[in-house]
Amino acid sequence: MVRVLEEYRDHIIDFGAGHSVYEDPESFGKVEKAMLSEPFVFLLIPSQNREKSALILCERSGLDFNRHFVDHESNYKLAKQIVYTEDREPEETMKEILSQILNEKR
Repeated sequence: MVRVLEEYRDHIIDFGAGHSVYEDPESFGKVEKAMLSEPFVFLLIPSQNREKSALILCERSGLDFNRHFVDHESNYKLAKQIVYTEDREPEETMKEILSQILNEKR
């Protein structure tokens, strides 16, 4: 993840859950440091309620592995903004993200 951030400055980068969860504190520290200068790090998750989010994601994917990613603190520590997506169309989520970016740049 660190190399991607270095090589693709000023790009939108989509890191799935498996790329933002670190069990090793040293690895997490490297990623956290690399992301400090990134102004917009969004966590997209269905609900504030982690159990509900895990259920929704498991239902969508048909797999139970999402529960670990939903519960893991790495995602919440790395995120600078959290966007809740439950009952929203992708376009609504996109508009919220763009609004946050534009408001921040003013």
